[in-house]
Amino acid sequence: MKILLLLVIVFITTACSSSQSEHIPLVVYDAQDEYIQDFAHQINDNAGEQFSVDLYDSQNSQVKQNSIVDEVLDEDPKAIIINMVDRVGAYPIIERAKEKDIPLLFINREPLKRDLKRYDKAFYIGSDAHQSAQMQADMIMEHFQNLADGETVKTAILMGQQGHQDAEIRTSHIVEILESSAFPLQLVDIKVANFSQSDAYEQTLSLIDEHETIDLIISNNDAMAIGAIDALIELENMPPYVEGESIDIEQDPWLPVIGVDGLPISHDYLKSNHYYGTVLQDSSTMAHAISEMVNLFIEGDALSTYSYEVSDDHYIWIDYQEFCIENE
Repeated sequence: MKILLLLVIVFITTACSSSQSEHIPLVVYDAQDEYIQDFAHQINDNAGEQFSVDLYDSQNSQVKQNSIVDEVLDEDPKAIIINMVDRVGAYPIIERAKEKDIPLLFINREPLKRDLKRYDKAFYIGSDAHQSAQMQADMIMEHFQNLADGETVKTAILMGQQGHQDAEIRTSHIVEILESSAFPLQLVDIKVANFSQSDAYEQTLSLIDEHETIDLIISNNDAMAIGAIDALIELENMPPYVEGESIDIEQDPWLPVIGVDGLPISHDYLKSNHYYGTVLQDSSTMAHAISEMVNLFIEGDALSTYSYEVSDDHYIWIDYQEFCIENE
């Protein structure tokens, strides 16, 4: 009996396209993750009629993900799109795919470079987390540009996950940028909230309880930022959200929360000024890059015809973008 957890209700394709297109497995670390849900839908939307996406949920278990990959490899797909549970767990997956000559497209969590280089058909499509940290830092320095001499900005960071390369880089690099820019940063706390809205809500309640003053919350993603804002609203550190109304950040109780992703869940709070700002992780362009590469493998075309630059033979980097709510 197959042990795969295939989320058949997530994507619906027409009978015509299903019968004519290739089925490409998309194996994600956790299908409950807001960003992964949005990204998976964009990949499916970009697939068109060339292929359809079958989504498999690893439920945040590397053991389960290994079992899923073993079974989908037995189906001899034209390619596998995979979002690792643990980036250091990519080695055996790459070795098994190499034995069967099945291409791997890694997303969201970057495998170790030495592992990617073991197989010429293993690729990582993603964004450079250093860039998102720089863009967050630019927003912070713009907001606090009129600080008085000697004034410091007491800052807390909501970190995604320990060991997740983007979370580690977003956390450490933004501190490096601000300190090297002589920004008066006073880092009071770093809380790990697992990219989770509910975890960030609880961690923010703890932050406010543990620290007399916090002037800024930096979040590794939108979901945690929204959790933080919900906690601040509950504690009356921000006015309640009212649809169609905006708060006055000069007059109302408020503190800036800055995140990453530009997900739809953040838009209402951006419009109402509860959420100061976010950086767009361009999953739409990433999804197009993924779709185009999958089509090349389906058709057996040379990678030289690919529209995107492939760096160091294995990497396709998609730039972060400034996010403006007016352009959503």
